[in-house]
Amino acid sequence: MTAAALGSSKPVTRVELKRVGIADFIQADEQLRDCGLLQDLAPEVAATLLASALGRRFADAGLVFQAQDRGQAVFLVLSGEARVTTVRDGTAVQVALARKGDCFGEDGLATRQAVRSLTATAVGSLDVAEFPASAVVAAVASSRRTRDYLMGLHERRRALQEEMTDFLNRW
Repeated sequence: MTAAALGSSKPVTRVELKRVGIADFIQADEQLRDCGLLQDLAPEVAATLLASALGRRFADAGLVFQAQDRGQAVFLVLSGEARVTTVRDGTAVQVALARKGDCFGEDGLATRQAVRSLTATAVGSLDVAEFPASAVVAAVASSRRTRDYLMGLHERRRALQEEMTDFLNRW
């Protein structure tokens, strides 16, 4: 059917969408490409890690993972925000707000525990790249700086947990 047949003199434009893989999406975005998880990896190691990623989308308040889940993945925020919390004396305590380019879910790897100690939920719409723990462990083995980045995240969150627990215990 032509534009004239539809009662309009404007031309019809056909738009084609191209599927972009997670690796291509991250490589095309400077902030994501230079994030702490990827910035010090050798190109072939980064390519292997990116090839393992799975894109996931969560609606507002969507549960990414919860405490006591098996820690089988690390997440990179592609867009949106994720609230990372712990529970102390029945009260949810925020230990991080992960934004574009930030990672979360490293607690299982950092502590070598089988289960997570934290919970992560979407704040608004959240898009993440989910990296299997085995791929992250392999990448970390090749880069001390990447290991230090993930351990630093974990240590900052643990310190904030303790600080908030101390604060709540005073009340």
